[in-house]
Amino acid sequence: MIAAKSAADLNIVFGTAQMVGQTFDVGVTIGYSCKEGYALQKDLNDPNFGFICVKTIPGNLCEDNIGINKKYHFKGIYDDRFEARIERYSSKAIYYQKWQLSDIIHLQFLSVGYGALTLQIFDCMQNQIALIPSTIVADRSVQNPYIKQHISVDLSIYGTGIYQFVISANNKYLLISEWQQVSSDLPETALIEYYHSRNKPDAYFKEWRPAMRVETFFAKPTPESISENYEDEPGDSEIIHSDEYLKQKMVFGDGYGLPDFMLKK
Repeated sequence: MIAAKSAADLNIVFGTAQMVGQTFDVGVTIGYSCKEGYALQKDLNDPNFGFICVKTIPGNLCEDNIGINKKYHFKGIYDDRFEARIERYSSKAIYYQKWQLSDIIHLQFLSVGYGALTLQIFDCMQNQIALIPSTIVADRSVQNPYIKQHISVDLSIYGTGIYQFVISANNKYLLISEWQQVSSDLPETALIEYYHSRNKPDAYFKEWRPAMRVETFFAKPTPESISENYEDEPGDSEIIHSDEYLKQKMVFGDGYGLPDFMLKK
């Protein structure tokens, strides 16, 4: 495994969900370990969800570019990926943001001083499989010196698998995404498309139609009613009119809920 050069050379190794994103090592002189630059990750091609060592994107982009203050020993939601921020949790649920092949991801960026942005797509072995340049969109509502840039990702081009997105400019990594899972069909999810007639902070909806897919289900319908009451005197109340209806809640998340970066969306 140490000499593996591609996915075909890898063997599934024993691992636990608590070790995702970390080097897997069961001893100094025995067992398997991921060599430097590789990390333990769930293998979705294995029906039993075994684990393999996969290459990580070169460098710790968060620490290199944001500069985490070491004295606080804390990583916020924008400081590192979710898997690296729950290292001390006793239970770590593996989470991938879900997409179907039929989905198109529309991204919007407001930038200043970087020029045109580029989106790089990496597969689960961290091989770059796509390079998508942004489109600079003129919009009078965006004040100088900011520029608005759009990038669209048609997932049907790349097939099912696990991916990561990296935004770069001038050969410098700026942003790295959480893991993205693309499947042909995810019946336990729903695609939420949203839009507003007015611009919101950091969201300019003219020519932009974002969407996100998330685990969800409808809870069992419960009867509800709205009524108008007449109270002649305290304690003497009479229903004048009542409308009955069924109320059905939409529940988001799976058995573990949702990670913070999904809740913020």
